[in-house]
Amino acid sequence: MAGTGVAGEIALSMQWFAVRTKPRREFYAKENLLRQGYTVYLPVVRRVVSHARRREVASRPFFTGYLFVLLDPDQANWHSIN
Repeated sequence: MAGTGVAGEIALSMQWFAVRTKPRREFYAKENLLRQGYTVYLPVVRRVVSHARRREVASRPFFTGYLFVLLDPDQANWHSIN
């Protein structure tokens, strides 16, 4: 394919992986992985939360306990994710 260089080959080898997080720690895990330079996707849904006669809109993870990380499976540093 013309125009495909090293960057195109690297992009093709990258895959999304689901990563299990500790309960209710998805946002913390996302920030930690972003600081380490990973590409992270955490889909959220906005919900109305009622507490002590107050109602507010809060973002909650769509998949509770999981987020997604873009990695090259052959060269991934799994130790920092574990």
